[in-house]
Amino acid sequence: LFRSDKNTAFPYELNEKISINTSTLGTQFYYYFYDWEVKGLGMDCESERISFTVDYDTTTTETRTPIGGFTGEFLLFHNPTASVLELHPTGNCTALKNFRIFDLSGKSYSIGRMASNGHHYRIEVGALPAGTYILSVEACNQPLEFSFFKVN
Repeated sequence: LFRSDKNTAFPYELNEKISINTSTLGTQFYYYFYDWEVKGLGMDCESERISFTVDYDTTTTETRTPIGGFTGEFLLFHNPTASVLELHPTGNCTALKNFRIFDLSGKSYSIGRMASNGHHYRIEVGALPAGTYILSVEACNQPLEFSFFKVN
């Protein structure tokens, strides 16, 4: 999930079927990802359900580079995770302060202060229900957001 506060111009409309009038945080933000189901009147289109297996790599990292003259990156892993996220800052911005975890609807699940072990940080997420979440971190007075998947 991504959001923008640049040039939002509600309402957004599509073929007289969809009208987005606001977001869960008001008209100053526009979200890029939605779980939409759109049906025309009297029209259903269903396919036969099939079974499939999903394999995922738990060593996947997500990288964010802060703005404002900082060097380095922030690496988030293991993603997906069942229990612990690790955040490793590199470069000249290694002081992380507060974090917040929220789901795609904006519901907040956890707010806290970052605890470090040297210059990497661990966040326990084992108590979260399985799903997609956003980790928002304050790094050198800038917000950084990472998406992650919690699995059982």
